Amino acid sequence: MASSLSILGLPPQFPSPTPASLVHAHHLFDQIPPLDILLFNTVPRGVVRSDDPLRAILMFSQVFRSGILPDGYTFSSLFQACAKVKALQEGKQLHCLAMKIGVSENTYMCPTLINMYTVCNEVDTASTVFDKIDEPCVVAYTAIITRYARNSRPNEALALFREL
Repeated sequence: MASSLSILGLPPQFPSPTPASLVHAHHLFDQIPPLDILLFNTVPRGVVRSDDPLRAILMFSQVFRSGILPDGYTFSSLFQACAKVKALQEGKQLHCLAMKIGVSENTYMCPTLINMYTVCNEVDTASTVFDKIDEPCVVAYTAIITRYARNSRPNEALALFREL
């Protein structure tokens, strides 16, 4: 697949955004008049991969104050930002907000939430999040099994692996 990407002129791996490209993207983002959550969700994904992932949370707070409600994709990027810098308190606040607006059980969001809690050494909370998923997908199983294994909890990891 890497060779097919290079044939198209694309790099095999997409590099992290540069500070200049993020400034430009933020400038363009600010000029979009009728902003909606779909447009907003594209920016935090890039910002999370930068050297200042918490900027995604600051951008989110501005958008949220303007009355635009986030969705599971929004929270997924924000939980990734929290995990990257181990911002547990911010992650907990975002998790509470996700529960309050009713997107806390989003299939796309749960694995990143599990990851955020485990990266912040809250493996039991991650386990609680996993246990509340009605029908966990393979990605959710992988997230919690990997984190159990990395946090010296091989018995729990093996038990969940057997559930698959």
